[in-house]
Amino acid sequence: NVIAHSSISNSFEIKTTFSDEWFSSGGVPLEVGFSTAGVGVNDGCGKHVGDGYCDEVLNTAEFNYDGGDCCAATCRGPFCGLDTLDRAFGTELVEAGDGYRYCSNPDMVNVYIKVNDVIPLVTYKTNIGYINSAPPLLRFDCDGVNYLMVSIQEDMKNKTELIKVRDGAKCEVLIRAGHAVDIDLFQSIMMEDDDNVVEMNILGGVINGDYSDGKREFRLIPTCYLRKLSGYIDVDTVYLSESTPQRKAIDWLLNDPSVSNSECDNPFFLERYALAVVYLSAKYPILNAASPVEFTEEMIMYKAQCSWPFVTCSGGNVAELDFKNSSFSGTLASEILLLTELKKLDLRANEQLFSFIPTVLGEMPNLTFLGLSTTQQLNDTIPTQFGNLLNLQGLFLGFHQLQGTILPEFVNMSALKYLYLSYNELSGIVPSELGLLKNLEEFAVGGNLLSGNIPSELGISSRLVFIFLSDNILSGAIPSELAQLENLYWLRLDQNKLSGTIPSELGLLTNLGLLYLDNNQLSGTIPTEIANMSNLQELILGKFFCDFHSIMELCHILFLYHAFCDVSRFLLFVDNNNLSGNVDSIFCDPYPIFDIVVDCEKVHCSCCRGCSYAPPTSPSPTESLSPSVSALPSAAQTISPAPTSSAFPSSAPTITCLDIENFVDSHGDRCDWYEANDKEGCPRYGTILAKDGSITANEACCYCGGGG
Repeated sequence: NVIAHSSISNSFEIKTTFSDEWFSSGGVPLEVGFSTAGVGVNDGCGKHVGDGYCDEVLNTAEFNYDGGDCCAATCRGPFCGLDTLDRAFGTELVEAGDGYRYCSNPDMVNVYIKVNDVIPLVTYKTNIGYINSAPPLLRFDCDGVNYLMVSIQEDMKNKTELIKVRDGAKCEVLIRAGHAVDIDLFQSIMMEDDDNVVEMNILGGVINGDYSDGKREFRLIPTCYLRKLSGYIDVDTVYLSESTPQRKAIDWLLNDPSVSNSECDNPFFLERYALAVVYLSAKYPILNAASPVEFTEEMIMYKAQCSWPFVTCSGGNVAELDFKNSSFSGTLASEILLLTELKKLDLRANEQLFSFIPTVLGEMPNLTFLGLSTTQQLNDTIPTQFGNLLNLQGLFLGFHQLQGTILPEFVNMSALKYLYLSYNELSGIVPSELGLLKNLEEFAVGGNLLSGNIPSELGISSRLVFIFLSDNILSGAIPSELAQLENLYWLRLDQNKLSGTIPSELGLLTNLGLLYLDNNQLSGTIPTEIANMSNLQELILGKFFCDFHSIMELCHILFLYHAFCDVSRFLLFVDNNNLSGNVDSIFCDPYPIFDIVVDCEKVHCSCCRGCSYAPPTSPSPTESLSPSVSALPSAAQTISPAPTSSAFPSSAPTITCLDIENFVDSHGDRCDWYEANDKEGCPRYGTILAKDGSITANEACCYCGGGG
């Protein structure tokens, strides 16, 4: 007679039907369990899987661990775990407890509770004196399910209980009112790579149940997170370090409701984690465990990281990070090394961001752009590790207090195009090896303490467009080899101790638009070859002591230049020289040709801009906050145009200047800030833009050479 039959099957192997639905001869669905010969045949008969009671003989993978009955996370039914414990914490229980001693499902993780001490908090008066309240009750719940509930006994002190918990569960430990219990809670996992078992402290200390239930909450970090991040976090203390950027980033990932963005199987999981850590580390100088952090809107919505406003991706990997003007005040996390395809990192204009240059940046060989200018005043040296950045095209480290020397290791950076180290406290010489950088286009080291000669080897860097060596203590002659730089547009050698004559070979620089030689110790005549500079717009000679006494000779050179080149304006500073005369007939009739500043005590010029005390209006070179590597700063774009003829005063020498009304720069400062924090002419900060981006301080403030 047929006792039971399976559902329809096309197989002739009975094992293939074990997971199918079975029916009685009358068609009633049956709960069926199967055993191999000699296993559970006797003990398993009459027992049921999935009935809420853990049957040891069915607690195997073959029977899906008794249909889940043996573990809290998988048991279903009203009687799961009730009164099943007669022993806990290595101690015989006076009263039966609730729990799952036989849970052996390998998908669960091991959590241990150790009882260190029990402290009674409430006593009751009786006819025989004061006695303690009832024994404390310890309850351990995860995801709203009870895993363990027992009364704590005195002989449980210094003993441990193992609980099998669902991976990544949200849990809490509760102590009944009337007692405080000192416990330690820790998790152990096995690392896949080396089979090493790691124990992690989850929490510890006294849980105070005075008059109300004491409770501690926590969330288990998924095993896959711990394994993937084990090389980048301190696994031993990750639970206890709740206020670190690393832990905050993990918590943020765990709260992600999206299906795939924050799963550790996502191929870009490490980059997502690294971005969160880098953002939090840079934004916050101090993180508080209890205080919420302020994420961007895209991060709050858990969007894919490639859609975040400061991130640009290529092929799914992070390729650019644009943090400029982000008001960051923290540090740069070493987790940035996890962004292995990062090519551009722009941290400029974050004035409170770290005080030392992170050497970790020298370990990012794929970087092509690194901008650190106008961050906090760094009083550090340039890390020698930067010499390892062989693909770097742009390095921007201006406006700090960097000390030490210009690294000879820079010669290794063969791809370098833009090197900005201006306005620091660098000393030593300008390394001649820099001339070997064949791709170098813009070289700015002005505003330092550099000494020695200008290396003639710079003339080998044929792509140079921009040289800024002003405001150092460089000496010796101007190298005639600079005339080989046929692409040169901007040459500033002013405010040094250069001597000798102006090389006539400079006349070969037909693309030169700006030449500053003032405030040096030059002598001799101004070479007539200057007339060959067909693109020259600004010539500033300043304290150049010529061996002739009439300004007419200089004017004659420039008049030839003007007639030949047919330019509409020319900015010339010839103040504080040994020159004299009246230049109205050349410069002012019939209309002003040149924008000139002269020594008013010796020279009469009714259309000149002003006297020798007037600072140049052209700004010191600054670093354009370019949005992408493909739009690196161009020297030509940073030059402020000379004033038009309509702006010339009708008479000299006195000019009344008023600051542009309502000027406020992008940092919220007005013109008086520049008087307190910069030199006259504002060589350091004069190119900072107004809030609306319309003008710079050089254009708005009289102290900076602008105003109205």
